[in-house]
Amino acid sequence: MDQNTRDELLGLLSARSAALVEGDVKLFERILADDFTYTNAGGKVFDKATYLELFIESKQMSWQSQELDDIDMRRHGDVVVMTCRIHDRASYRGEAFDGHFRSTQVFVKGPDGWQYVAGQTTEIAP
Repeated sequence: MDQNTRDELLGLLSARSAALVEGDVKLFERILADDFTYTNAGGKVFDKATYLELFIESKQMSWQSQELDDIDMRRHGDVVVMTCRIHDRASYRGEAFDGHFRSTQVFVKGPDGWQYVAGQTTEIAP
């Protein structure tokens, strides 16, 4: 993968993590594909509307930070498959949450730039 594409996607990932903390629904509406699907660590599957509702818009969910490292990206035409390690700090219904995960995320380059089309997260065993 060329460095410009990698830098562009790293910028998108950074903006996505910041948008979680800020509750920036508009950024997520723009970067999530209409047919976006996400599978959480518990095996539940969410579409775009449900993901936005539960993880971004919900007053029950409050993000303190999301840090990504060990990022690997592989480009296949207009598709990039990214794997990484994630450290989430949040609270849900007032309960503090601090979790470490492995994640696979799929991005597709379209006329309006890169869109996040699918993701899956697995908790890292302590």
